[in-house]
Parts: sequence; C-alpha cells; structure tokens
Amino acid sequence: MYERTKIGFVIFTCTLLTFPFMMSSWSDWDESEIEYKENCDELYRLYTQKNGSINYDNCDYLDIKKSQGFKNFLTSFFLFLFSSIGGLVLILPSGADEIIIN
Repeated sequence: MYERTKIGFVIFTCTLLTFPFMMSSWSDWDESEIEYKENCDELYRLYTQKNGSINYDNCDYLDIKKSQGFKNFLTSFFLFLFSSIGGLVLILPSGADEIIIN
C-alpha cells in the first residue's frame, strides 16, 4: 500500500511541475492565434479596420506556427490531466481493505 502511495505522490508532483508548462503553451498558442488573425484573417482585419495587403507567404508560416502551438498545448494538457488523475488514483484508497479505522 505504501509503495503505491509513494508512486502516486511522485506522479502527482509531476502534475504540479507540468502545470506551468501547460499554462505557458496555452499562452503561446493564444498569441500565435491572435497573430494569425491580425495578419491573415480578412474578417478580423475588416472588423478592426486594418488596412494593407495580406502577405500569404507569411500566412502559411503563421498557420503552421498556430497549429504547432495547438499541438504543444494539447500534449501538455493531456499530460497534466492523465498524470493528475493517475496520481490521485494511486494516492486515494481504492477499497474497504485499504481504509484504516482506529
């Protein structure tokens, strides 16, 4: 029982370490999304009254950057989610045999 709890605390500690990485990747993805909208989205440019031509070569680069940011965020989010659930499952008692009543 104690070995399982130790492993659970180690996994849950990894969860606490992945949280800042997840938030950072979320911020990076959001910034790349905004940059893509500002430079390439015609409706957004119309609403914000931005003038000038669209550089479509730059749009391809920004689209790839936006997609990569989403993949990084999704990976870090699922790593955070699964490690937190896995850590809690190992820490919390799973049956009546593991509950100690004095």
